Amino acid sequence: GGELEKNGSRAPRNLASDGSFYAISEAVGKASDAVFAAIDALEPLSPTRNPIKSLGTPQGETCPLHGTWKLLFTTAADASFSANSTRGDAQASNVVDAVAGTVTNVIDFAPQADGRPSSLEQLQVCIKASAEE
Repeated sequence: GGELEKNGSRAPRNLASDGSFYAISEAVGKASDAVFAAIDALEPLSPTRNPIKSLGTPQGETCPLHGTWKLLFTTAADASFSANSTRGDAQASNVVDAVAGTVTNVIDFAPQADGRPSSLEQLQVCIKASAEE
């Protein structure tokens, strides 16, 4: 995971919508289906009705998304990594600064198998975020 397309494209890609989870394996495809089913089942139970409230405002610290979030699941191909990818294993997280209205995608690369640091230890991409209400 986390690799560029064979054609060199850096365009964002949604692994769920293009069937790529199933291209990895039947088990990965079924596991992603189970994650989406759990999300759909839990969504109506969420006490947070407006997670983007105050995003990008001076009151952003009260936004439920404000803070650091470890990604346990993503559909973004450019944020999906595994130990057998050419760049190695990595952990992805997001840092939401709801006052500034930014989301910083952070990728921390694991050390190499022999314990040496990865040639790239961390990558950060900051994007502007705004609320659509």
